[in-house]
Amino acid sequence: MQNREQRVGPANYCIPHWDQPGLIPRATKPLDDKDTFHIAFAGIPANTVRLEKILANANFDRSVCLSNLSSNEWNDFSKIDALVAVRDFEGKRHPEKPPTKLFNAWCAGVPFIGGMDCAYEQVGRAGVDYLQVSTRQQLIDAIARLQDQEVWQFLVREGGKSAEIYGRDNTRACWVSVLSGPIQEQFSRWENSSQFRRKLSVWRRGFYFNVMRLRRRYLMLKRQY
Repeated sequence: MQNREQRVGPANYCIPHWDQPGLIPRATKPLDDKDTFHIAFAGIPANTVRLEKILANANFDRSVCLSNLSSNEWNDFSKIDALVAVRDFEGKRHPEKPPTKLFNAWCAGVPFIGGMDCAYEQVGRAGVDYLQVSTRQQLIDAIARLQDQEVWQFLVREGGKSAEIYGRDNTRACWVSVLSGPIQEQFSRWENSSQFRRKLSVWRRGFYFNVMRLRRRYLMLKRQY
């Protein structure tokens, strides 16, 4: 699984997912105090707070432009100065979601502003490699903070370090460690158990999988996944 909150037993393991291929990183040029500050949201607009209205009513030291990255350009961070992924201001933890957007921002060299999603807290360090907000005013303050050259560079630098921690080599090593260690041991115990216990184990896992699948489909129908 990709979120620790989905763990329901000792046979479940949380392994960071791979970074998404095809990311176009932000241009390496530094932030310019005179340029428009470009922020973006990648995903379904209905699944985030009303960013356009919030920005329209906020007062910043410079012009701020919002882009909603479509499914055809979700991977293009070349002209983005910050990525926003705030689903709500209700403090919801969203245990069904992985930290994909945070990983993408780290790998693309773009500061990240996220909500209270537990997935972000599990891999990131709020205030260090990403900014966490839970209110409208905190979101406005975070965008204003990132317009400072030093703050922006600090988030990019720390995000780059985190991207290395969750890079492909370390993710590969994690998979090998889990598959050749505890999973192999558990399979051996399952293989040597009674037929009844094996069938019960398969049924329990199938039940849990179907519950999670139905939940995802429900959220997709509501356009909240």
